[in-house]
Amino acid sequence: MTISTYNGWNNRETWLVNLWLTNDEGTYGSLEEIAQSNCALYEKADQLKEFVYELCMWSESIVNGRAYGLVCDIVNQSLGNVDYREIIEAFIGE
Repeated sequence: MTISTYNGWNNRETWLVNLWLTNDEGTYGSLEEIAQSNCALYEKADQLKEFVYELCMWSESIVNGRAYGLVCDIVNQSLGNVDYREIIEAFIGE
């Protein structure tokens, strides 16, 4: 059995996204706005996921609204492992 947590988070991807979101005034404010909205937890997690995906997009790699290429595939794979709900729950608990 392997331990799949990272620095107290579900995985390294979740820890890393939380680190970047909380280490910048602009993204911290966006995270705060999402976390304090009057939505259900799953809706907040979906909003946060959408926000993070938007942060990671760049116009040269987008075709028909989807990102393509090696780097995009790697980023999308990693972002797919992020537990956005855990980030929201941790932020609310601060």
